[in-house]
Amino acid sequence: IEIDGKRYLKPDYVVHHKDFDRQNNSPENLQVMTCAEHQSFHAKLNPHERDEFGRFIPERELIRVKRVTTTAIIPERKTIGAAGFDLYADVDAPVIVRPHTTEMIYSGIAFAIPRGYFGAIYARSGVAVKDGLRPATCVSVIDSDYRGEISVGLVNLSDKAYTIKPDERIAQLCILPVAQFIAVEADDLSETARGSGGFGSTGR
Repeated sequence: IEIDGKRYLKPDYVVHHKDFDRQNNSPENLQVMTCAEHQSFHAKLNPHERDEFGRFIPERELIRVKRVTTTAIIPERKTIGAAGFDLYADVDAPVIVRPHTTEMIYSGIAFAIPRGYFGAIYARSGVAVKDGLRPATCVSVIDSDYRGEISVGLVNLSDKAYTIKPDERIAQLCILPVAQFIAVEADDLSETARGSGGFGSTGR
């Protein structure tokens, strides 16, 4: 509607900020919706999922997690800036990982990792540095089409036994983008300055 030469939205319309930042009023970030459409859109978002500015996190940034057991703990980031989700040990009783041995520890949860991404399981730096406990694979890869329970093979590289307690944080899972190339056989490869130089070829 137009009032005194200025154009305004009718009362039953609102402006939606696509990036959820109300300070960003660039035209490409704005979308006009009816009040009902706007309420319906926000109702589909998890009200607990907000960033450090209190803005809603869009649904595309959420990831579906399923409890495989009733005792499993849903992974979480301990801080806003944390890169990985903490994974918890879903065990009934303490598990002893003896020196230079490996124990498979289950998390009780499964992820639906979006296509174009993969899950990378890394050690928790605290127990890795202090107690020598880390994933036996160094980094475990969880493919986007895997829907089974996530488990972590933990190896004890120290000379002391380590006891994993129920609900203890055992590793961290990062969701990373993956470039899905197709391998094509070739007779020749492009030339580079390094060529076929292998281990140690670039010096120390």
